[in-house]
Amino acid sequence: MKKEIKKVKLKYSNKIEIELFDLSTLFLEYKSKLILPHRPNFYQIYLFENTETKLTIDENSLTILPDTLLFVNENTVLKFDEASSYQGKVLIFSDDFFCKTEADKTFLLSSSIFYDQPAFTLFQLTDSNKLFKESLNRIQLELELENDVYQFDILHNLLHNILLATERHIGHKDKQLIQKGSDLDFAILFKDLIDKNFLEVKMVSFYIDLLNISEKRLNQATSNTFSKTPKEMINDRIIQEAKRYLTFTNKSIKEIGVSLNFEDPSYFIKYFKKITTKTPIEFRKEKSSFKI
Repeated sequence: MKKEIKKVKLKYSNKIEIELFDLSTLFLEYKSKLILPHRPNFYQIYLFENTETKLTIDENSLTILPDTLLFVNENTVLKFDEASSYQGKVLIFSDDFFCKTEADKTFLLSSSIFYDQPAFTLFQLTDSNKLFKESLNRIQLELELENDVYQFDILHNLLHNILLATERHIGHKDKQLIQKGSDLDFAILFKDLIDKNFLEVKMVSFYIDLLNISEKRLNQATSNTFSKTPKEMINDRIIQEAKRYLTFTNKSIKEIGVSLNFEDPSYFIKYFKKITTKTPIEFRKEKSSFKI
């Protein structure tokens, strides 16, 4: 029987596409689905409370301590632990909810919270950063009110403040803020295009034609914004997807290569090893402790 990664789409109970759930209730109701590899098409912010628990995100097996905040990017693969107990809250929101303006989209796509590798961020709360719990509580109270013309802006501002505070909390002191300008604009557009097209097209030339700029100009933009070349960014996205298939499915190496649009399976193996220093088989054996 083929093991696949199930895509999860949420039907929101409101039109503004943001929800907050009790984690223990959610796990109890959907346990049979959550303990299997699944790929939600929305962003998630978890507040784990009271108990140590386990969670697998992409190829990363995590032990999560009480009072931990976890931010997970959309379309990231998760697998809950069948034997664990989950207590806390999870805030779920869509791309459409947050990205009402180009500035919102730029902020989200340039965020190190969701879009660095790995595609998640977590840290433990202390008495000095109670802001996060308070903000989640305010979101919960607002969602309990009847919808009116003010609710969207209030919720959007509360979420934005959580993300800004997180960027400040996890940011290194020597890390420079990404400056607004054409470099950022081109880099964000390029990143968005990769996510939409990486399975079909892996050549940088395709993207510079879409962006109508030179390869040198794109290289300048991505290097200044993300400290990576355009080719490195494409490779990162392909390898991320390959690791998900190797970790959570029992597809053969040939089938994974075909899924990633490598016509020659031997080239996929060479490509994967060149970037990760491991063959796909070696990587899969390392992850064999994941019971899928």
